[in-house]
Amino acid sequence: MKFNDFEKQIVRCQTLDELFTLWREAHKAEENYKETTVDGIDKNTFVADGYIDENCYYKSDYKTLFILKEANIKEYNVGIDSSQVGFYTDYINDGKPNIPKQQEKIGRMAYYLQNGENETAKMPSEVQLKNALKYTAFMNINKRGGAKSTNSPKINAYYNKYEQFIKKEIEIINPNCIVIIGTTEANDNINKFAAENKIRTINMWHTAYRMSRQKRSDNPIYALSNNGSEPDKNVDCYMRKFFETAQSSETL
Repeated sequence: MKFNDFEKQIVRCQTLDELFTLWREAHKAEENYKETTVDGIDKNTFVADGYIDENCYYKSDYKTLFILKEANIKEYNVGIDSSQVGFYTDYINDGKPNIPKQQEKIGRMAYYLQNGENETAKMPSEVQLKNALKYTAFMNINKRGGAKSTNSPKINAYYNKYEQFIKKEIEIINPNCIVIIGTTEANDNINKFAAENKIRTINMWHTAYRMSRQKRSDNPIYALSNNGSEPDKNVDCYMRKFFETAQSSETL
């Protein structure tokens, strides 16, 4: 089957499983795949994403979708067909966060959006932010995955080729709010698509952004303690920016 033929079938997909089955086949059929893919990643690689807990997601009064660039699979032993959902469920089940503390940041953002966007919602406990993660969904733009540093030309080329798949995934997940993590050329198109479908969007720094020019607060109240010591000032700095950005975004 030619690549363009897959796009004609997207409209029939009603679930993520159906869409991902089609998407995997599109990967296999893609010609000139090296234009969209980092060297060393197999053409047939597919990293699934979606609901962290599907039952919880559909019970949520405020459904939030986090859109990221890609999974870093080059540094990990990831199979050709895998899922990144465990990255979040392992953390929820008492796993340790990674160095940029992506799970904590996303959990805090989710809790804030789910609980009224007030001062109290800015300071969840670890149990509360982990529970908030279960009521969210996430997706990576590039389903083949990438490396530690994003290759912008590759991910932009991937978005351009798989745009209809990406938009269909958003449509199936059907969120009230999309938080776009990091900067790509795709952001403007995703924001426009969301506006057309009356979905609120918040554009936020990448969770691994070093924030080197950002001033840290001497009172880091928006973060968990760091190994029993004072709360993490980097997480606090990130969250302060998020609260400011969310406040200025339009609630639809």
